[in-house]
Amino acid sequence: MSDDLKALQARAAERAAKREAEAQAREVQALTLEERFEKELGPMGVAFAIVRTLQGPVVVKRGPAVLFKRLRDVPKGMPSLDDIEAFVKPNVVFPEAAVFNALIEDHAGILVACSDELVSLYRAQALDTQGK
Repeated sequence: MSDDLKALQARAAERAAKREAEAQAREVQALTLEERFEKELGPMGVAFAIVRTLQGPVVVKRGPAVLFKRLRDVPKGMPSLDDIEAFVKPNVVFPEAAVFNALIEDHAGILVACSDELVSLYRAQALDTQGK
């Protein structure tokens, strides 16, 4: 095996170990938040949900029903990202607003993931059982 290949494999292994450590840190954070918000808000999956992202967890709570109604009343049933943002933002309890705003500025798809979880909360339906 060439020295170049050995060096590349060693660096690849270092990157993989770093990614694994980061994933474990995110999972510890998510489990800690789950414990905290179960005490503050009620049962996970009923009162709140945790959206796991590569940028860290986002905690959303089921807010006033009017927010869900506004989302459902969007013309043609196709909400824009602005509509989704108006639905999601008032329901985010972690991270703080400035951090969440920066997060969705770089990764707007996180809004959609949060919206999906929130819709499941409002419908009293577990996201992983839909369609079964």
